[in-house]
Amino acid sequence: MNNKIFKNCLSVVPILTIYLSTGSLLYAQKMPVSRYGLPYVNSLPLYRETLVNHPEKKMMPVALIPGLKLDLRYASDNNFLHRNLYGRNLRNSFLRSDLIMALDSVSMDCRKLGYRLVIFDAYRPYSVTVLLWESVKDDRYAADPARGSGHNRGVAVDLTLANEKTDQ
Repeated sequence: MNNKIFKNCLSVVPILTIYLSTGSLLYAQKMPVSRYGLPYVNSLPLYRETLVNHPEKKMMPVALIPGLKLDLRYASDNNFLHRNLYGRNLRNSFLRSDLIMALDSVSMDCRKLGYRLVIFDAYRPYSVTVLLWESVKDDRYAADPARGSGHNRGVAVDLTLANEKTDQ
């Protein structure tokens, strides 16, 4: 595993609204609750506060993984809803640090074989999960916002492999 990523990124904190589930009533009292009844983190200070008791929830940028290609589908119209769900030109996403380190290791192994990882989706704001659900209301295609998604928690990634030489 290439731990350079972890060492070089100890202070990186995403500036996105981040959904993190916590078991603490203290946090739940401070967290807003969605109309689906799910508490979520909606500010950088609250995110930082959750890390005090849950450092395993630290998020890191996916783009730190060398050789990775980002093709963030929900940041474009190349997705099943045919529209940009993020509303801006997003060029990075985030995952929990342990998943970043694991993906870095997988990426190194793939590159030895002439392939590279292509990331379609990683961290997804809770608001996008709600938008997806309200568009399809089918848990085969979108997470029910009453439960949230692994993407909202930074523990799910949609990816494929591409040939390093042809990028196909």
